[in-house]
Amino acid sequence: MQTAVCIINYNAYNDTLACVQSLWNEACDIVVIDNGSKNDAVEHLRQQWQADASEWCYQDGSFLPVTTPEAPRLHFILSEKNGGFAYGNNVLQQFVKQHLDSLAVLWLNNDTEVPEGFVSTLEHEYAQYQVPTAIAAEERNFYTKQRRHSGMHFLNLPTGLAFTHRLPLSHAYLCGACIMTSVDAPEWNEDYFLYFEDADYAIRLREKGYQLVTTDKTHYFHKQGVSTGGNREVVLKSMWHFYTLHFPRYKRLVRIIRSIQYRVCGNKEAYFSLNRYYESSR
Repeated sequence: MQTAVCIINYNAYNDTLACVQSLWNEACDIVVIDNGSKNDAVEHLRQQWQADASEWCYQDGSFLPVTTPEAPRLHFILSEKNGGFAYGNNVLQQFVKQHLDSLAVLWLNNDTEVPEGFVSTLEHEYAQYQVPTAIAAEERNFYTKQRRHSGMHFLNLPTGLAFTHRLPLSHAYLCGACIMTSVDAPEWNEDYFLYFEDADYAIRLREKGYQLVTTDKTHYFHKQGVSTGGNREVVLKSMWHFYTLHFPRYKRLVRIIRSIQYRVCGNKEAYFSLNRYYESSR
């Protein structure tokens, strides 16, 4: 089974280069999109890959070829804007469907690195299932090499907090840092710029009959936070959007519990941000 590994770059080109290097000997397609970086990332990536990459410009829904070497080792897409994580994933999936013969896509964060044989092992595990499937691998801390989670997260609906183990009243979803599924899987919801798009994506997958599974037969190393930055304002805006769409009956409870949490911790900024975005989501 041929897989296209899809990676989003935004500014952090050193992480992207390391991620791609860890994939270099894998039998897969590699597709990287630059989501409108504000630094010189594009030039650094071009210089590093040189003749190994085809280059495409994505404008107005179309892929315009810039350089198309014979038998490119990877494909480099330049986006005219930074539309967020879901937007980048959708552009990557569109490119794979239009220009490659891959049967599966593997969305992989650029701040990750993988061990030898990662893609082939994940393909083997994925192929065991006879129904539409999305699969995630075990995540390990890049620096300590310790296990972080199985690949599955559990959003506790009364609190809006994600855990690595199931609690009552939880929504299970695959961690968006590493997901393999069919090239014909549903698109991501571009209403999310960052955060909660993977929780939303789980619902989209299940609605189309996909099962969500994990494997401990392989793992990836995640630097975590490098590719997103952890902006609280963006997190809260995305959280309330997710609850408004899917679990509106829990919104008031989440507001109460998180407000108490922030008051007890003396975090006034978080408290006011929580409630400001709650009001704007109504």
